[in-house]
Amino acid sequence: MQLIRAHWAVENRLHWRRDVTLGEDRCGVRFPPVAQMLAVLNTVVLSLMDFHRVANVARQIRHFASHPDEALDWALDFCDRGGNTSVQSQMVNSRRTCSKEKEQGEPMRKKKRYAQAVKRIMRPEITHCLECQRKLQRCVTISDRMIIPLKQVIRLVHCGYRCPHPDCSGRKTLYRSAEADALALAGLTFGWDIVLFVGQRRLREHQTVDEIHQSLLEQLTPLDQTISRREILFLFEASSALLRAGTEVTHDEGGKEQVRKNKGIVLSIDGIQKD
Repeated sequence: MQLIRAHWAVENRLHWRRDVTLGEDRCGVRFPPVAQMLAVLNTVVLSLMDFHRVANVARQIRHFASHPDEALDWALDFCDRGGNTSVQSQMVNSRRTCSKEKEQGEPMRKKKRYAQAVKRIMRPEITHCLECQRKLQRCVTISDRMIIPLKQVIRLVHCGYRCPHPDCSGRKTLYRSAEADALALAGLTFGWDIVLFVGQRRLREHQTVDEIHQSLLEQLTPLDQTISRREILFLFEASSALLRAGTEVTHDEGGKEQVRKNKGIVLSIDGIQKD
């Protein structure tokens, strides 16, 4: 039995681990220098596993996939015991320093605060069912979110109402507050007035993104709020979508007449970058 196990030891301890566990048979690299380098790296991995007396290499690799810090610790420990040259010593000391800093912990990012927020609960302007004239009842909270207009920060609680009568033909109709929907677009924290402000400054006054950003920061400072430059771009996209939705080219007779007068149009593609 020992002779048989010794005969298959080379296959089980070397070839199987390289070909199957480390995937050399599936490797599609054909460039000789790269293939040679990958073979050297696989040899180093197997040597590291043998150094730590790992019985199941595949299981240990799966463990390292979710715990890469442990793999780095193993490698540095292996280098430290194998000779500890000056470069290896620097790597070990750097790793230990990082570990100590990690243990001490870094300050977590604080949640954005809205100290001046005013809570507003908004209900539908329609109080009775349009079908059966029964009084509507609150059935769902459509949204509970923060909205930042130019004047004040609002915590909006938008309530949805339905007809309570089970036999009413309009019982599935959800009644919303038109005033709440007019405060801000769905998915945007900043109000409609800021969206229109960005569009007006860009299209009418031809300001750059940086100029609009600085102007908005000054106006939001009394509210203890900030806005990023990237959000300016998002708000301009929203303003452009609103402008396209409210402008029908086929009905713009004045625009058509101007095009005919100028014998065509010039299309300018603006990347909204600094001029």
